[in-house]
Amino acid sequence: LALPDALPIVVYNIGADFDVTPKIKVITNLSWLMFADTSVIQEVLQDNKIGKDIGLDYSIGVQYRPFLNNNAIINFGAAALAPGNGFKDIYSNQTLYSVFMGITLSY
Repeated sequence: LALPDALPIVVYNIGADFDVTPKIKVITNLSWLMFADTSVIQEVLQDNKIGKDIGLDYSIGVQYRPFLNNNAIINFGAAALAPGNGFKDIYSNQTLYSVFMGITLSY
């Protein structure tokens, strides 16, 4: 069984950034994810009833620049995936959550 290098995914996305203050930016994102073709997954899992809809991914984050330059940038936020039929067929029907944080320091 030869698998392709990658499974094609279709993404419909909208997002917006809001400058709350010069130091604080709120970042929002909403994506609808779908498999372009589920035939490979169906073959690997031996299941011909896997849907294409992965689900709805949404996130919100905050970017904080304490010195009003890019020498220190702190990003943090939360994201969730509300599963669609395809994701439920493969993995789980529970909404998945994650939190993230990143710090960039430069001089």
